[in-house]
Amino acid sequence: AQQQLEFLELRRRQLVQAALRAKRRNDLEGAKLLLRRAKGVEGLIGAARGGLPVDIAQIPEVPLDGAEFELGPGRGVPMPPEATKTFLQLAGALQRQHQMCLTYSRQFAQLGNISE
Repeated sequence: AQQQLEFLELRRRQLVQAALRAKRRNDLEGAKLLLRRAKGVEGLIGAARGGLPVDIAQIPEVPLDGAEFELGPGRGVPMPPEATKTFLQLAGALQRQHQMCLTYSRQFAQLGNISE
């Protein structure tokens, strides 16, 4: 139950941070949506604190910010083409691993085992 509560609080913080990022990008509708989702998680946190069971599979996911994976030149130094290609391959591999982790997370949540 404590792990579930920690997970819910972490997800709420992640949703609020994503809303702030959306607001900085002037995506006010996206920010409002993310804040509504965070408020919904707050209700689930209250239920979890009250000892009620919470279906983790129904918790909204935090959208990935595409800017987190953008590659840019470091401090005005142009990157060699080989390095750019390698970094793009690594970013793609990381995105695939992230999707795989999300899939496993959903599967474990459906099985009721969120500690994995």
